[in-house]
Amino acid sequence: MYGQDFSDFFVTKLQANDFCGRISGISQQVYEAGFDLSARLAAEFGVVKRDKLMMLLREDGDLTDNRSIQKWLEKIISQTKLLPTVTLTVAFVPNDKNLKHISNWLLQNLNKQVLIEFNEDRSILAGARVNYNGKYSDQSVLTSYQKVLEKEIKAT
Repeated sequence: MYGQDFSDFFVTKLQANDFCGRISGISQQVYEAGFDLSARLAAEFGVVKRDKLMMLLREDGDLTDNRSIQKWLEKIISQTKLLPTVTLTVAFVPNDKNLKHISNWLLQNLNKQVLIEFNEDRSILAGARVNYNGKYSDQSVLTSYQKVLEKEIKAT
């Protein structure tokens, strides 16, 4: 499960927290009379995402009894909470299409799924400030402009 890409379910830290809350709610219902995992997943995530989760469960888990289903659901939650976070400060929060593109780029370049946490700062104009794993990089247009301006001022 840990090595799997869950970006179809969540990309941002906020989405991951929502996902975990929904999975937790389903996990708490496992022993209720008439519990139907497929129906609960469909109600929470829709049919397409339900099918993806059921496929993962079949690959990684065991559908034979409620205890094993509950363990698998709890495993999803615990593994999701272990995902590292990349903090991006951007001039605007991206739309879903751009968010998916950013997530895919991070997955390909870091070779693992990360959660994205956005901070909005319109003063940076464009680009981003990136904070990941204790490292910081400022790739904003504002900073580049300020460097060029300082260089020009020193040259005069």
